[in-house]
Amino acid sequence: MKVDGGCHCGAITYEAEVDPEKVSICPIASN
Repeated sequence: MKVDGGCHCGAITYEAEVDPEKVSICPIASN
């Protein structure tokens, strides 16, 4: 599963490949 994101101003971005069976999504981080 591919995930990506960044800060609101666009100065910091990230992209990663994660195993969906080993990751839990923090509800605060997904606002």
